[in-house]
Amino acid sequence: MRDCTRTLRNVGLAAVLFLFLAGPAPGSVGGCDGSSSLADPVEFCELREAWICARQRARGEMTPEEEQSCVDRGVVMCEGFNWSPDCVPQPAQILVDACIEALGDPGRLSQDDRTFPECDISATLCAAGGG
Repeated sequence: MRDCTRTLRNVGLAAVLFLFLAGPAPGSVGGCDGSSSLADPVEFCELREAWICARQRARGEMTPEEEQSCVDRGVVMCEGFNWSPDCVPQPAQILVDACIEALGDPGRLSQDDRTFPECDISATLCAAGGG
């Protein structure tokens, strides 16, 4: 149980660190020009897969070594990943950030990894477009 608590704490800390590093730069908050940055599809895919691996590890479904192998497989799987041609306009970075934040939420650890509405490419990310 202690190892699970430590893993959950680490997942939470990683989520906070990610949000701190991925947040808007000073001066770009509340811009009025209506533009928003588009999400990089490979980065989205790699982050999503890494968080799914971390969630499985936090639930005790794999060892740290298996988690690293899982992350490595995700990197290979995501090589060349792109939004489908039907995904117009492409997802804004803020939508991808919401997906990654949801995956990192320790309160949602029991939720099936592939059922997060924030991460649904066709229904949420592409449907909402570029902002």
